[in-house]
Amino acid sequence: MNTAPLDDLVQALDRSEAGARQVFAALPEVSREGAAALALSRGRPRLTLVWSREALTRAAAHLRLGEVEEARRELDPLPGTARPALLRARAASLAGEPEAQALATHARLLARQEGDAGALVAAAT
Repeated sequence: MNTAPLDDLVQALDRSEAGARQVFAALPEVSREGAAALALSRGRPRLTLVWSREALTRAAAHLRLGEVEEARRELDPLPGTARPALLRARAASLAGEPEAQALATHARLLARQEGDAGALVAAAT
């Protein structure tokens, strides 16, 4: 597998949003969702919102931007599984809602039940 295009995108994301847009446009073999996930992990949530169509990824990007209501709109149609529950708990925490801790506890329980190690780690932190 040729990772050079992804490496180019990672480097561009680390430099600037405008540069990342240019690199992404020139890389047709890079998936939108893969690029969106990279953008989120490299601290570019606005690019994540441009590139992603996946509700969980978009909700996470909105939360990184402090856009709680937008994140909740993305999460509304999703099931009550661990990852959406985790993001709902994060939204409640950002909004300063008293039920945030109970929602986080519920997300950890779901992550354990589902065997979702990634969600469990995120819920623990």
